[in-house]
Amino acid sequence: MKFLLAVFCVAIIQISSVVAQQIDSLTVEKQDTLWDVGGDVNINFSQVSLSNWAGGGQSSISLGNIVNLHANYDDKNNLWNNKFQGTYGLIRQGKGKGQPIRKSDDLFIIESQYGRNFSDNWMASALVNLRSQFSKGEEVEVLSDGRDSTYLVSEFFSPAYLQVALGVTYKKNKVFNFTLSPVTSKNTIVLNKNLTTVYGLKLGETVRSEVGASYNANFKKEIVKNIRLESNLNLFSNYEKFQNVDVNWSVHFVLKVNKFITSSIITQLIYDDDIDVPRDDKETAGPATQFKSAINVGFAYSF
Repeated sequence: MKFLLAVFCVAIIQISSVVAQQIDSLTVEKQDTLWDVGGDVNINFSQVSLSNWAGGGQSSISLGNIVNLHANYDDKNNLWNNKFQGTYGLIRQGKGKGQPIRKSDDLFIIESQYGRNFSDNWMASALVNLRSQFSKGEEVEVLSDGRDSTYLVSEFFSPAYLQVALGVTYKKNKVFNFTLSPVTSKNTIVLNKNLTTVYGLKLGETVRSEVGASYNANFKKEIVKNIRLESNLNLFSNYEKFQNVDVNWSVHFVLKVNKFITSSIITQLIYDDDIDVPRDDKETAGPATQFKSAINVGFAYSF
């Protein structure tokens, strides 16, 4: 994990350096071409240090990074949107060098959508979306003797979700758009065969494919000065079990303090009927609503 932390910090420094060097040229490209290229980098750090603290608690240190990149083409008849979103966070709780560094956040999304107008606000479209994580994830279980035991629950491309959809997109402005796709392929990929049954695959399988319909909606707007709201809702229903709807809904509030300091609130809600989610009592597992929230304050750079 120390190696991962070092690589993570070096990557942040390199990304920030590249962003600073390219800002002027990217601004010119936005003005002179049909491409809109840009993004933002957020680096968040927090530390809690306790010494002789009667109220209890644990010292902690955490580091997080959020990268959003986009490259969009629009010539009024053809639309091609591409985006990359990556988040990664590390945390260490407790004092002493022996305390483990664990992952607190991990996600990357790559998406590309092409559309061709057939009326003022409607277009035929094709969308490809890939979602996974960068590194292994572990759950911590407290044994009867009080010791912590960890077990693997995920790693790179275990799982990964690849969705390919054909349909129509409604887009009136840059604030809101949605895509209806009656032909959608959802593929769950688990390269680590020891984890296949956790994510709804049969023992020994690495890919499970489903065919169904999907709905994908995006909203992005500065709702008040210096506060931006971004929301993405994805619904998918397998034609074999059409009554079961898989949900993936993310909401992102960005509060801009000044040019380099921002605060953000991120939530994500997931429901997938095929995923067995461990319960708090560690004795049962089954489909359940998953929810994650994070509040970040730190350095930000947009271009």
